[in-house]
Amino acid sequence: LEVYFLLQICRYRLVDGNDRHLWYAYYIPMLIIPLLFLYLTLYMNRSEKEKRHPIHLLFAVMTFVLAGLIMTNDYHQLFLRLDDAMQDGMSTSNAGILLYIYCVYSCGMLVAAFIMLFHKCRISIPRRKILQLVIIVCICVFLFISYATDIYPRINGTKLWNIGEIFAICCIFVLEGCMQVGLITV
Repeated sequence: LEVYFLLQICRYRLVDGNDRHLWYAYYIPMLIIPLLFLYLTLYMNRSEKEKRHPIHLLFAVMTFVLAGLIMTNDYHQLFLRLDDAMQDGMSTSNAGILLYIYCVYSCGMLVAAFIMLFHKCRISIPRRKILQLVIIVCICVFLFISYATDIYPRINGTKLWNIGEIFAICCIFVLEGCMQVGLITV
């Protein structure tokens, strides 16, 4: 999450905004974090003697191939067409097919991670503690829906947060919730 925030600060404030590679790199943490969540839930409450399934490596390979395609966008323009975006501001007309694949893949990994998380909750913790995680996930879903429908709060017309901040806050909420219910021990 720290890398994501550092890239966001660099993208908007430290450079003149025309460095395309900062724009590309900004999306990489939002691709790797769902992979880490998926691995966290796959190996949560798992004994050390259990073997890892080879299909788990496939997720990492697909993530890094997608990250490589994002970083080489200058050659194929399948992710974003930033020459137009840097002049006109970001819009959906600047998105390429790879951006949609990126979104579906990231969301798919997160949904799979949450399904496994709640399955493991059902097995290993009391039902009353599961409610804590359900509330946290509902808050996260509400934040994403409020962003997608443009009903989130503004001050003097300025957005209080962007999708990246919502994503990071939700990651922190879920990790803290997992620690509170005992799925993650430190």
